[in-house]
Amino acid sequence: MNAENSPEQRAVAQKRSQELKDKFKFDLAMYTARSQSGIPDRKTDLQNPTGLGDDVLRLIKTIVARQGRYSYSHFANIFLKQIQGLSYGEFKGALCNYLSYSTDSAVQQNSVSKQLLRRIQNLYPDYSDDGLDEALLLRTCNRVIDFLTIERNDTPSDFFVFILTQGHALTLVVLLLKIVLVCPNARTHLDHQVAKLIRYYMQYPVDDCDWVVHFFEVFNIAFAIHGDRNVEYNLIRIRSGNTADYDSADQDLMENYRIFSQYKDGASPKLIPFEKPSSQHPMTS
Repeated sequence: MNAENSPEQRAVAQKRSQELKDKFKFDLAMYTARSQSGIPDRKTDLQNPTGLGDDVLRLIKTIVARQGRYSYSHFANIFLKQIQGLSYGEFKGALCNYLSYSTDSAVQQNSVSKQLLRRIQNLYPDYSDDGLDEALLLRTCNRVIDFLTIERNDTPSDFFVFILTQGHALTLVVLLLKIVLVCPNARTHLDHQVAKLIRYYMQYPVDDCDWVVHFFEVFNIAFAIHGDRNVEYNLIRIRSGNTADYDSADQDLMENYRIFSQYKDGASPKLIPFEKPSSQHPMTS
């Protein structure tokens, strides 16, 4: 995003960024598969790519459980179909409803959250009667990302501080994810804003930033799970119960369900193997 760098430098940085994302995604899927195998030989030398320790499995299950029966991509596709032909003013109202759907009620009722929705409604008022195009969609999504992360003077936004200090890191990550699923081109700007957040909090002692570090971990994991469609995570019940549904806040989720990770090679999904192939990366085969 730094215009002072040459096009070649920016291209190299973008390529390296994608390589790191792919590696994290693969390592997370491998760790998830091996750590649940129940076979001692396959549980040796586990490399957890996160800083969450054993809690990472609980978080993965919570993230997958939270989306319910239909994926975030499914709802994003429905939303994109529903906004066809809308004016920009109508689109902003639909966007507020889309982002509010499945958001914690305690977050929705807070004055900071209501202010966020008002700011979205007030974006680019001169275009309210115009039709929505890709450029306006990207500009709007980038501004919403700013509202949710970092705004003036490279300092965290009021909404970012509020929602994290209230313990709703996953809610914030889901909002960011829903925006990127609607407008994939906004991912570059989101990565830039997250980098700004990291630089901002690097000036503080690590012990004072546990809540922010947790957000970064949740962000990386959620986008590894939902931000790319060539890996799919599913919750499978391994023990019988009274219901087929699950509760992400229930111990039932940890004890009675397993996570199965699959990668798609362009044809059909395949289970992530327990051992990494030596000749070819399965994520890119």
